[in-house]
Amino acid sequence: MFKLISFITVGFILIVVAVLAFIGFSEQTKYKDRPMPSQAEFRADQSNLESMGSDFGRISEFLAKTAVNKGALYAYELLRFTRLGPGLDLHLLGHVVGDEIYKQEGLAGMAHCTPDFRNACSHSIVVGALLENGLEVFDTVNDVCRQSPGGSGAYTMCFHGFGHGVLAYTEYDMEKTVELCLLTGTDEYRQNEAHQCIGGAVMEMKDGIHDKELWAPQKAKFVDADNPLSLCQADYMVPGAKHFCYVYITPYLFDAITGTPEALPTPDIFADSMKLCEAEPDENYRRICYGGFGKEYITLAKDLNIQAMNNLNSDEITKVDSWCDEAPNDYGALECKLEVVNSLYWGGENDFKASVKYCSEISAKDRVPCFNRFYNNVLSYRNTPDLKKTICNAVPAEYQSECEAKLSP
Repeated sequence: MFKLISFITVGFILIVVAVLAFIGFSEQTKYKDRPMPSQAEFRADQSNLESMGSDFGRISEFLAKTAVNKGALYAYELLRFTRLGPGLDLHLLGHVVGDEIYKQEGLAGMAHCTPDFRNACSHSIVVGALLENGLEVFDTVNDVCRQSPGGSGAYTMCFHGFGHGVLAYTEYDMEKTVELCLLTGTDEYRQNEAHQCIGGAVMEMKDGIHDKELWAPQKAKFVDADNPLSLCQADYMVPGAKHFCYVYITPYLFDAITGTPEALPTPDIFADSMKLCEAEPDENYRRICYGGFGKEYITLAKDLNIQAMNNLNSDEITKVDSWCDEAPNDYGALECKLEVVNSLYWGGENDFKASVKYCSEISAKDRVPCFNRFYNNVLSYRNTPDLKKTICNAVPAEYQSECEAKLSP
């Protein structure tokens, strides 16, 4: 997947918030045989990171050394509360620190892995355990993922990260990976663990993050260069797996148009990229294919800043709305917009107000289905009486009665 980046200017308020956060952090976190860094040292490390701008190499090296010298949990909080420059892959930086958390804390480190950086930390824990201990991890991975902080969405997204590791473990054999991922599914979650695992593997196959040398020949084997949908259309992809495959296939479609996998997609290729979904004969999967563009467009509209999804403005909504409308048909455009809601809500881990604002300001003809998708997400992840009341009071007046009906027990 293309780079996910953080971009926010630093001011006095941010410093105060970081200091307060660090106070709470220092009371809760214990380091083995390490002196507790002071608040002044935390602020100095923040300033040091901020001065590095968008230099991924320097920032990654600094965080890795900090994790070793001052504790991985300290480095994780440092990354969480420091606002870095544009052009940075925050998810990958989360993995840099998460890998060290696993080395220092083992599977117990999962208790510290918040959903920040799109669950990068929890991904590191389960991937580290798999690569270190092999297939025996399948006996415990479900229990480990239940320790992920957050709601039910945090649990299932843990398996997305696991899928990255399973593909690397099988030396990028996608068919074997699907077989192994299916071992994780439970009836309680309607096999969603397995399907998320396969979705993570699809993302990993795009760029081979864990082992480039093993990955390159296997991608050529499993992905037809003339058909970027081939991975999802393979016979070994079971129906539930196909769903998540099409959600995560979007970057392959961008690459098919640009011919340069390293390049960020730009609006001039969106229409041609979306047309590639028409090659899928099954209407249901074709819709999901269109939907996948929504999750990419919202990060692009946010200047790739995954830490700022809650701060959605009207210009960004207009931009995403117009990009989704590049689809060659109305239903493709709508599916794209509905997937934006899924990405904004992120399994209930993000502030619901961003979803409400988005559905309130997109094209009028798409607002009702947008709100319905949002209500379904709430029902799936965080439907409580207090939250229901808060949400229904926040939606525009003309949608409140429907909101109350949808979110009723």
